[in-house]
Amino acid sequence: MNIAVSGLAAAGKTTHARLLARWLDFDYVSADESWPGRMRFVQGVGVERHGAKTDGDSSVEVVINTLVDALRTRDRTVFDSWAAPWLPASVPCIRVWIESTLDSRAGWWRAAQEPYGPRPALEDCRRVLSAKDADTARRHRTLLGAGFGSDRSVFDVTVDGSNLFHQDAMGSVRRATLVVHEALKAGISECLTPDCGGGMHSGTVHTYLT
Repeated sequence: MNIAVSGLAAAGKTTHARLLARWLDFDYVSADESWPGRMRFVQGVGVERHGAKTDGDSSVEVVINTLVDALRTRDRTVFDSWAAPWLPASVPCIRVWIESTLDSRAGWWRAAQEPYGPRPALEDCRRVLSAKDADTARRHRTLLGAGFGSDRSVFDVTVDGSNLFHQDAMGSVRRATLVVHEALKAGISECLTPDCGGGMHSGTVHTYLT
């Protein structure tokens, strides 16, 4: 059984995918490692092949098929991937969404700059993340024809920790991360069979933390 973790920029997708992999003793795979070696995502221009824009149907099909194959052939792996949860339902995995408002994500991102020098203004963080959200949604429509960030119907577990973040400081980030992680563990435990090896219980787990 695999787990696919998705979420908007600065929602904590990568952090929680790594924490879940450590908790379950699963492998961790970044979505970027799943794309064919000759292809890469470039901000604002979609899928490129050897530096040339190629967003035709054949290129999209290669990208999707590569990720589908990885999900089908790997086991006990957490995929850090904005796209994987929307792949065909025939691909067996637990689909996880990390919910977070723009204001919460902007505060988290600003706090994360703490060790690296002067932090950007909160409004600048909001502006950058809004642009990133729009770009990801556009690429998502190109690849999958689905509404990234708006369609929650595909998820088995969703956790919204927006209300946990009260100040843009790393202490608040760490506390919120721990609470969300525990909620994710509880939700995934409800989906997994006891041996984590073959199948899920029915139902969807939604947790909104306050």
